Amino acid sequence: MQRAGRSAEDLAIRTNTAIITMIDGKVVRLTAEEIIKRLEATRNISESTVP
Repeated sequence: MQRAGRSAEDLAIRTNTAIITMIDGKVVRLTAEEIIKRLEATRNISESTVP
C-alpha cells in the first residue's frame, strides 16, 4: 500500500494533478504542489536527524 501511495504521488507530480487521500481520518485533496512541499519537509526532517 505504501508503494502504491508513493506511485500515486509521483504520477500526480508528473502530471500536475491532485490526489484524494486520508490524513488523520479526514478525506483531503492534495495538489501536486502540496505533495512536493510534504516530500521536501519529510526530507528536511530526515536529513536533520542524521548524525
